[in-house]
Amino acid sequence: IAQRLAALTQHLERALRQRRLGEFLLPGHAPHLCARAPQDGALPQVQAALERARIVLQVRGKGLRIAPHLHIREAQLDELVSVLAEAI
Repeated sequence: IAQRLAALTQHLERALRQRRLGEFLLPGHAPHLCARAPQDGALPQVQAALERARIVLQVRGKGLRIAPHLHIREAQLDELVSVLAEAI
C-alpha cells in the first residue's frame, strides 16, 4: 500500500513540475501526500475550478492537501494538474 501511494504522489509531483507548478510544492511532506500553495489570493479561484471539475481536496492553511487514495489512477492526477494549471 505504501509503495503504491508513494508512486502516485511521485507521479503527481512530476506532473506538477512539468506544468511549471512545482515551485509551489511545500517541502517536507509524507510519501503518501503533498501540499500545494497557490499564489497569494489564488486559492478561491482554484477552489472554484476544482469544484466545477468535481475534484475534492482539503484546504489546509493557505494550501491544498493532496492525498491520493489507492483507487486513484494516474490519469485522474493528470486531470487535477490540468485543472490547477488552468485555474492559476
